[in-house]
Amino acid sequence: MAARRWNVAVTGIGLVTPLGLNAIETVERVLRGDRAPGVDPQTGVAAAKAPAFEIGKTLRYPKNLKLMSQPVRMALLAAQDAFAASRLADSGIAPERLGAYVGSGQTGLEYDEFFKALTLAWDRGREQDFKYLGPLPTKLIDRYFSLRTLANAGVGALSTEFNARGPSNNYVQGEVAPAVAIHSACYDLLEDRCDAAIVCGYESLLVPAMVAAFGNVGLLSGGGFDASYAPFDATRKGIVLGEGAACLILERRADADRRGVTVLGEIDHVGLVSQTADEELFTGTESDLRDVAREAGDPESLTFVVARGLGTELDDLRESQALSGLLNGTPVSALKGQTGYLGAATAAVELGIGLLCARKGWLPCVATLDSPDPRIHLNLVRNAPVQLTGAPEGMFFSSTFGGQIAAIRARAFPAQDEAQEHAHG
Repeated sequence: MAARRWNVAVTGIGLVTPLGLNAIETVERVLRGDRAPGVDPQTGVAAAKAPAFEIGKTLRYPKNLKLMSQPVRMALLAAQDAFAASRLADSGIAPERLGAYVGSGQTGLEYDEFFKALTLAWDRGREQDFKYLGPLPTKLIDRYFSLRTLANAGVGALSTEFNARGPSNNYVQGEVAPAVAIHSACYDLLEDRCDAAIVCGYESLLVPAMVAAFGNVGLLSGGGFDASYAPFDATRKGIVLGEGAACLILERRADADRRGVTVLGEIDHVGLVSQTADEELFTGTESDLRDVAREAGDPESLTFVVARGLGTELDDLRESQALSGLLNGTPVSALKGQTGYLGAATAAVELGIGLLCARKGWLPCVATLDSPDPRIHLNLVRNAPVQLTGAPEGMFFSSTFGGQIAAIRARAFPAQDEAQEHAHG
């Protein structure tokens, strides 16, 4: 039986990616087929780094900047973009009815915070013992470092910045974390625990610990100027790590219509499946993908699909096998070759890009697909975007290395004649 449509309106989308610092620039570059991966000068490996930006002067509480890591700052920038588009500031919504939901990535100590202090403590050939971390060396350690690395630092920053005092939560389920956050926000809206929700996904994998971790298990594309990231391509070499954030403003459709705000699209449903995974890479079995897709809705009625497209041989083949049994020639795209692998930002970033591109009437091509793997049996979009008509409905897949799988079913409303696109299931 098909899942009941939620019809939760998306009234704002903000994006911060290696392709741009806002939604407009990111979407334009995606549709042009631009590729973000370059080389990180610090590590010397292929990386998809976001452009530099300053956010302090635009914050409601600039003093909080010292408590924000780079990923949290990206989340705030994306949220500012989405919040402005949604016109929520003019809605009169009570702070207690505005929720905040975050999918965050790897947290923990930033080791480079200690390098200067340890260098001084172990100067002049001293043994490498922490007993030398006396008063002077410890002054070189930023007192706020631990607060910046808290898993819930992002949801705290969003709640403070936008005066969101309603329901809130933070999810750390890797790549699917934003999908879980969207799932939670939609239920809080539908069950009347809030009237609007700020949902963000963010992460930066461009830290030495992450680069080392992915490199040690052989997942990275390569070093030097080898910035190739080619999902589903026969020449694929692996993952290119990146950083980014996305924010979506969600409301009940009736409330959005009452406010007269532009509705960019709707979340129809989110399917979630969690399994244990003993293997290094995990897309899910055909049965798992079928279950999560059908939980989100009938996959045979889709207009398009955005696949996970991780870009490793084993994972691409497994995903192709699973999806080819579900889809009947549905056009399939994958975005990681353009954005890089964004960890816990992935599900939100790809949903935001996909909805905004579909709203313009296009499904992006797999920009790095030059030599398709002949073992991949999907209708992959090549060379140029495919035109979409009406209110295209897509499914966005994500999964983690630990066995969690998500399928977000959403549809976009065309930028022109949008008032006519009120077909509710």
